[in-house]
Amino acid sequence: YCAMYELDQDEAPLPAWAHEIRQEAFNVALDIAIEFVDHCKLTIKPLQLVHLWWSGIHGLAGLDLAKQLNMGTKREQLIEPLIAMMTNVDYLQSVSNPE
Repeated sequence: YCAMYELDQDEAPLPAWAHEIRQEAFNVALDIAIEFVDHCKLTIKPLQLVHLWWSGIHGLAGLDLAKQLNMGTKREQLIEPLIAMMTNVDYLQSVSNPE
């Protein structure tokens, strides 16, 4: 995780193999988002949804790895509520798709 997403990485482009691994992981998440959107008949675009999921999970993982979950909660207490928020069909049905 840190090797691929550390905030203070050099500005040099990723090697092709690292970009491919990152793209493969993203594509798995995108496939899940496509199925979720289709199954729930949502209007949000799968690409938009997967970026929301990706950023939420990345944020929690980053805070945990940086040992910044020190204000009265633990990672284990946040995983299920985060997933519930990210998959709230009622909310996601109300989201418009800005172009």
